[in-house]
Amino acid sequence: MEKRRYKALIAGQTYTIVGSRSEQHLDAVTALVNQQLHQLGELAPELSVADRCVLMALNAVSDQLVQEQRIVELEQQLQAQSSSPEVAPTNPRKKGEQVPFSRER
Repeated sequence: MEKRRYKALIAGQTYTIVGSRSEQHLDAVTALVNQQLHQLGELAPELSVADRCVLMALNAVSDQLVQEQRIVELEQQLQAQSSSPEVAPTNPRKKGEQVPFSRER
């Protein structure tokens, strides 16, 4: 896949994101991150931007683990229902696979 550079403005700071995702995808991600940072700032104005980012990261990883477990459960259900032993569940993300974004300084 072709790597692209994308400039994202997050909490007033510009980041260059290198990845293979589309500009539309990265626009949506950036908008959602800014929206959630803003909401956290309204709920807890005493938190710094850095603290809000850490909370968002913890929530995102927690949600990811829940979704990955759900995928495993659904794959196990499909495998149990399958009459063909040739059908094997697929793992959407291999263990240790890197996140498709990286921050460049």
